[in-house]
Amino acid sequence: MTEIRTHPNTCCLCGSGEATVVGTGIDFEYDTCSNSFDYVKCEVCEHHYLNPLPDPSELSTIYPANYGNYSNSVNPGLAYRVKGLLEGRHLRKLAGTLREGGVALDIGCGDGRLLDGIRKHCPGIEVAEGVEISETAAMAAIAKGYTVHVGNVDDLDLPSDHYDLVCLIQVIEHVYDPVACIEKVWDCLKPGGIALFETPSVECLDARLFRKRYWGGYHFPRHFNLFNSRNFVAALRKQGFEVVSLKHKLQPVHWVWTCHHYLKEKGYPARLAESFNIRNPWYLALFSAVDLIQLTVLRRSSNMQVIVRK
Repeated sequence: MTEIRTHPNTCCLCGSGEATVVGTGIDFEYDTCSNSFDYVKCEVCEHHYLNPLPDPSELSTIYPANYGNYSNSVNPGLAYRVKGLLEGRHLRKLAGTLREGGVALDIGCGDGRLLDGIRKHCPGIEVAEGVEISETAAMAAIAKGYTVHVGNVDDLDLPSDHYDLVCLIQVIEHVYDPVACIEKVWDCLKPGGIALFETPSVECLDARLFRKRYWGGYHFPRHFNLFNSRNFVAALRKQGFEVVSLKHKLQPVHWVWTCHHYLKEKGYPARLAESFNIRNPWYLALFSAVDLIQLTVLRRSSNMQVIVRK
């Protein structure tokens, strides 16, 4: 492993550079680089962000060819199968609010798994498009017949007032400027259009317990920004969005990765550490139960879904 280039970061929500380190870690999952990274908490607005950030020139390094979201439609594990079922349920609910002959956009479409769900569960959507930074993943989606805009969403020139539905599922935490991304979503949505955001939340028991190093939600170094429900909703409303719903959802994979990171670094047998992965149905079931208790008692989890209307 080699050290990648990085650059300093400040809070994307308020612009402050005053922050306190809350967690430090390495790329536990893919070993793409030797750097150690800090997660910091803004002292002004409490936003959490990675500082320093990987340089944009290093994106192809920190997102390797075997990155999970690039190929999860091919031989998907249990986590992706369950995720697909739950997403289908949400899409069916949304379908009734969408115009006939609509156009949908999935930002961070990977190999087209969510686009498949939109095509299946939203019959009113006639055209489904994607945005994807990985050419390899984009080619897989294109092979399914989808139009994919290849590149970083920050740099793409998307059409204004064009889409009826825009989805960002576990995406906005990966972008360099979430506020600019929210503005871009606003611009490309038709008036009355719906945007579906899903992103990690720091308002959860697992983040509190393992925030110093091992929490799976950090996803070092690929999660650049982590929100709480208050500051994320405030950013959406500041842009002009009407919040339709806010809910926290099961996210057992963060618990699984947390255990993996701890066992890996503490020198436990590699076979044991590697057994904690998102294809292991036993650990997914165990931590789904743990997360269900968290949701029932605290009404929080490490994953929040926000639906907004322009």
